[in-house]
Amino acid sequence: QNLQTMVSLDETRVKQMTDILWKEDVPKGKEIITEGDLVADYFYIVQDGSFEIFVSEQDEGGNAQSAEKAASRGESKYVSTVNRGGSFGELALLYLVPRAATVKAVADSTVWVIDRMNFKN
Repeated sequence: QNLQTMVSLDETRVKQMTDILWKEDVPKGKEIITEGDLVADYFYIVQDGSFEIFVSEQDEGGNAQSAEKAASRGESKYVSTVNRGGSFGELALLYLVPRAATVKAVADSTVWVIDRMNFKN
């Protein structure tokens, strides 16, 4: 869904993408993206499986806590689930910002991955 809102994919464009994507298996329970991570070089498209997205809770003043603090206290808020055909990871690639959420596999999953340079092309 995210990918469809960013680009229109004709057959030629799909072929170009499949030439640069690679497949990765992600075991259940693995965090594929960690909120606050500055190493944000990949965009993911889900082939199979399911991922849950979490963000840090905010403190009483409305300020986001650091990802490390929130993780150590278990203070993350569930936001959504991404299933087959969905995608995630584009924000940090588009805007050169830290990862905005933590993404965790809730089942053994398979994703297609594209790196920052190819994603921007």
